[in-house]
Amino acid sequence: MVRFSKSEGAGEREGEGPQLARRNIAAIMTGVMVLFMQSRKETDSIVLHLKNSEGEPCLRRNRFLCKKKSIVASSLLSLSLPHPFMEDTRSLLKVSMPVAALLFWLTAEVAFAAVNFSPTFSTKPFTDVPMTSSSYEAIEYLRSRNILKGYDDGSYGPNQRMRRNELSQLMTNEFFMPSRDNSCVNSMAGTSVFNDIQDDDAYASDICNAKVSDLIHGYPDGYFRPTRAVNFVEAAKMITRVLRISMEQGDGQDPRWYALYVQTLSSANAIPTSIRRLNQPITRAEVAEILYRLKTNTTNRPSLHLSDFSL
Repeated sequence: MVRFSKSEGAGEREGEGPQLARRNIAAIMTGVMVLFMQSRKETDSIVLHLKNSEGEPCLRRNRFLCKKKSIVASSLLSLSLPHPFMEDTRSLLKVSMPVAALLFWLTAEVAFAAVNFSPTFSTKPFTDVPMTSSSYEAIEYLRSRNILKGYDDGSYGPNQRMRRNELSQLMTNEFFMPSRDNSCVNSMAGTSVFNDIQDDDAYASDICNAKVSDLIHGYPDGYFRPTRAVNFVEAAKMITRVLRISMEQGDGQDPRWYALYVQTLSSANAIPTSIRRLNQPITRAEVAEILYRLKTNTTNRPSLHLSDFSL
């Protein structure tokens, strides 16, 4: 059983991923707007010049040239306006600095919201995994079999930390779990999978299957915390159990709960050398590499062993 507990992980951070990045970028853009205005000593207001598509001032005497107009704020903010608005508006408007900053924030939010970062299968190689990448063969093997999910912008995020919901989705894929129950959530008969997992969440069915298969457990408070990072030994335990790999018995002298799982992967030469610590958050590329080696019986790549890790 994989028990994701605080004591077994380190360096975990919640809320990582494209959605958080989108908000951070929007905030940065807003800050740039404010700093720009301050650098021009326009601390009380910012002048918005009304111009047509050719850059000519939109005055009442040349309305014909102003069929297509926009408000331009210091060459940074552009907001399209309808023609009737212009006919009764002077060529110069003064907008308070807070309002300008708010408009810029909304513009950034709309721009980034237009990009859908929801996980999806890809019919083409991921744009951020070039053929020269050491992870290309492993990721492409799993992508072409509809096992790995990337993002709608065509990327995979190989260096991003694998999150708990993502690993649950990956390991309950029918490629690894043919007995997967796609109606798992409905069969729970009104009982929530975890306190922080709603029935209509994107990963609800995956997490449900992982739970009923006794692969994962939540925290004592009933929460799963799906966006937290998974460390290497947690991933090793789930992968070993899902793939039903014959466990190395060892001498029974090692009291560490993860020792058999790590030793099993090392015996299959399936531990990438980029993993330096047992509690190291594992990346999406490293998980793909482990799965690829195990499924294709690739044993000729460099691998670490349990003795390579410090206690």
